[in-house]
Amino acid sequence: MAKYKFIKDSKLERQRNVSESEYISASYGQEYFYEPKDIPLRIYHLSGAITGSSDYPLLRSLKNTINHYSALDDLYSYNNFYNTPATLYAFSSVHFASGIEKGSVRLNMYISGNLLSAISDHRENGILYSDANEKIGIVLYREGFILINNTSSLSEDIVEYRANGENFSDNPRWIHSFISSSDSIYYDIDYNIKSDVCTSLNFVYADKNKLNHSNNSTYLESGSYSYTTSSYHFKESEEIAIKNTVKSSFVSGSSNFEKETYITRIGLYDDNKKLIGVGSLANPVRKTENREFLFKLRIDL
Repeated sequence: MAKYKFIKDSKLERQRNVSESEYISASYGQEYFYEPKDIPLRIYHLSGAITGSSDYPLLRSLKNTINHYSALDDLYSYNNFYNTPATLYAFSSVHFASGIEKGSVRLNMYISGNLLSAISDHRENGILYSDANEKIGIVLYREGFILINNTSSLSEDIVEYRANGENFSDNPRWIHSFISSSDSIYYDIDYNIKSDVCTSLNFVYADKNKLNHSNNSTYLESGSYSYTTSSYHFKESEEIAIKNTVKSSFVSGSSNFEKETYITRIGLYDDNKKLIGVGSLANPVRKTENREFLFKLRIDL
């Protein structure tokens, strides 16, 4: 299981494996380690007498996918990972959405609190390179997998590891990354995911001499609305004055009356006149009888 490190900072975000009282009493910069049960990344060490298993069902399922990208680089070959020391990182499909963003993957290895090595796909071609431009592994962006097959030793230090219920000692190597180990060595991984959102683009017209009436009560002149009632009828007044909102150039007095409204929201309806979306304008748009507008609405589906 992957081991992660976090540091208490001013964001006051407490990890769930740390009690509230312990976190409050800790000073800023306090380091914590945790091994979450539900991380979106699963690690499979695929070969080696101690570090992995000879069972390759998951890797075999990726054979055609790996070979599909063979035109990108020679490292994209199933034979480079099958029946040879390799490590597979598998992301949950729910987590990585539409895929991993190219150029965003970076894996760091620390020993005794110091950065020992880092690899990244900075060339955005799916190949993980070390700082010395050595090829370490590949990234399958759309499928959500990372494969590492580089067995180079990164240090003369001897680190204790545990994999598949067995303990072993070895130099730090990228194929051992995220294997359960002592606190002297730990890893982290940075990446961005992308999510493709389907959108609907709609154009809405407000033609001249249209949309200049409102049922809003503020559209009427105050006190102009009246009605009469009796035991037999309810009758509204036949003439109701509309409030003149046309701006005058003078401090006192008013301009000639013109019908005008203010558009604040736009509703979208389907063929059955069912409201399926509402767009709100940042600022009300003044609509007079001689003005026309074209609104562009984009809705995420």
